[in-house]
Amino acid sequence: MRTFTGTVSGDVSGQPLFMAGTATVLYAAHLFGDLGEYVFSAREQ
Repeated sequence: MRTFTGTVSGDVSGQPLFMAGTATVLYAAHLFGDLGEYVFSAREQ
């Protein structure tokens, strides 16, 4: 199971949108267990 928590920038004319947050990966596979929490970010192109 993956859970994403994040925020998106406001819509400003002429500026790209930004998004950032955390991704939590729980119980990825029986042998590996939880993989933990990771940060992510993205920018509109």
